[in-house]
Amino acid sequence: MSPTRRLRVVVIGLGEIAQIMHLPYLRELEERYEIAAICDISPQLVARIGDLYGVDHRYTDFRALVAQPDLDAVFVLTPYHFQPALAALQQGKHVLVEKPMCTNLREADTLIETAARNGCILMVAYMKRYDPGYLYGQRKIQEIPDIRLVELHDIIGPNALFIREAHRVYRFDDPPRDLIAQQQAEYQAAITEAIGLVPPHVRQAYSLMLGLSVHDVTILCGAVGRPRRVLTTHIWDDGRFFSSLLDYGDFLCTFTTGRTEMRRFDEVLRVYGRQRVVTISFPSPYIRNMPTLVHVEEMADGAFTDCRVEASYEEAFKRELIHFHECVTENRRPLTSGEEGRADIALLIQMIEAYKRGAGAGLNLAAIAPTMPPGAR
Repeated sequence: MSPTRRLRVVVIGLGEIAQIMHLPYLRELEERYEIAAICDISPQLVARIGDLYGVDHRYTDFRALVAQPDLDAVFVLTPYHFQPALAALQQGKHVLVEKPMCTNLREADTLIETAARNGCILMVAYMKRYDPGYLYGQRKIQEIPDIRLVELHDIIGPNALFIREAHRVYRFDDPPRDLIAQQQAEYQAAITEAIGLVPPHVRQAYSLMLGLSVHDVTILCGAVGRPRRVLTTHIWDDGRFFSSLLDYGDFLCTFTTGRTEMRRFDEVLRVYGRQRVVTISFPSPYIRNMPTLVHVEEMADGAFTDCRVEASYEEAFKRELIHFHECVTENRRPLTSGEEGRADIALLIQMIEAYKRGAGAGLNLAAIAPTMPPGAR
């Protein structure tokens, strides 16, 4: 058996998800990966992480970094992903990009076309699709012959309430403020391109969709396919909550997302058939090796059975990195490809459009309030 090819990778963006998940698992998978270089707009953070991981090549400008010829792949873990992902693909580098892949469909098409033109792997880091608990529940759902209803809700509190008790995350107040302002302006323009001129609460809802709901879109579509259309969307609490009704033809799906102020993580996919109900309950992604729980209720031979399964404690982030390595070294199409990422963004835009033509019809197009980019989760 030939030895595993070791990929020289760059990590762009050294925030909490990089520090908690990606960097530790890259080091653990040392037979597959070498952290060849790191990049962040915070010079002090680059220095600290470089020292911790023994990385000599340290950058604060991703454009200078991705042009280096001896690099195989780039991990894009920044708050806003389009520009660094595009720069890497233009230089012929394979890319693992955190979700959301980007903000609008033009950006998505540009990334997909650039990856194809340069023969690069473009994979979206939807780690939940690699979760062994989700995969077990997915199989149980796909055995249901007569789905009647799907419910998906994701109501969570601030991630910081989990992180500060479980991890040490380094942060410094030294990123250039003019660069942050420029990135924010680009993000605002990208949102406007995606959903048009809308009031602040609608922009906030779309930002919530990009930062949180996009995870739910991929687990939903991975389990039951893509809906035919979005029937309705309601947005309330200044865009902190929204709910959409999705039409699958033979059944409907209620899709709800919201943010609270509690240390609580409640992300559940439940699928009802006539003889079986499957529930998948996800843990906070910031707690390593927590199992995703699967609950299967069904009738069999006249008896009601109730089975609760912890399929594995294996970490989804680690499985995701193994899959990316296989895609690059074996020239395989990723399970969570750029095309998947584009389709997910398209569905989020359809949810906003359903609001605009329904509950939000006749909106007063107010001035756009600043909205921060969706953080990686």
